[in-house]
Amino acid sequence: ENGEGLGWAARNWLVEIDNQEVDESYNELDGNTNEMGFTDIDNHWASSFILELYEEGIIKGKTETTFAPQDNITRQEFAVLLSRSFDFGDASARSFSDKIMVQPYAVTAVEKVIYFDIMQLEEDRFNPERPLTRIEAATAISRVLAYPEEIKAFEFEDVQDISMEELKGLASVFTYGIISGRDVKTFDPYSSITRGEISKILTVTRSHL
Repeated sequence: ENGEGLGWAARNWLVEIDNQEVDESYNELDGNTNEMGFTDIDNHWASSFILELYEEGIIKGKTETTFAPQDNITRQEFAVLLSRSFDFGDASARSFSDKIMVQPYAVTAVEKVIYFDIMQLEEDRFNPERPLTRIEAATAISRVLAYPEEIKAFEFEDVQDISMEELKGLASVFTYGIISGRDVKTFDPYSSITRGEISKILTVTRSHL
């Protein structure tokens, strides 16, 4: 912005918009998106995983043109993706203290992952809007797969405080190559996980079934 006009940088060209006459329907980038129409994943490392899940109807964009691969994923969103990705069967309705906080679109999925012990309550709360953590994702995914016959060793130095169950789950998904560490010594168990990362995790997990 130079005081005379307003525009944005898009790859290697500029699109200029008149401040006084903005046409909301105008989109210079319409011809420069991937085949699904998302403008924010072309150069993202997880684009192939995202598109595969999108084509199978498992994951959707935030809008018609944006996927938001770097946005955190919540626990209820993850429950929905698990339910769409894997056939858990029917589940009985479950009651928990913050069920009213679960969005209507996610209620059935949340009930399923609780019923089948894929995700667990925390003192009778599901905490649907809380960002999913890396160790929660690892633990849940490990419960979908058979436990490996042989475990691949890892050297993470920041997992001393996780439970034995979480450690077992981490060992499983690490062995399958579904989730890796930030580096050789760091897993970062309590950090949030993104929509792009979850797309890879679910795609790779489904390939092991």
